Amino acid sequence: MMILEQELLRRRAGMKDAEIAAGMGKDASTVSKLFGGGIGVQLADLGALLDSLGLKVVDAKDMTITPSEMDALEEMAYRYLELRRRGAVRS
Repeated sequence: MMILEQELLRRRAGMKDAEIAAGMGKDASTVSKLFGGGIGVQLADLGALLDSLGLKVVDAKDMTITPSEMDALEEMAYRYLELRRRGAVRS
């Protein structure tokens, strides 16, 4: 099984077909057939499927981080700048 397929199934496990279908502009039976192997994903529908599952495609050379990782980076930067402002850190 491909990594993408595993991730799609993992994301689907926490959602109802109707939720996914609403995000895709399709009906729930289409989503059920899609994940059941009854039909394939059309390229035109792939973006909507990924979006409805909270996923996106990014360039392989790009780096993505989670919102919690971004929060942590911002907190570290704030602490560093505060210490530097107080003279506790040399530039």
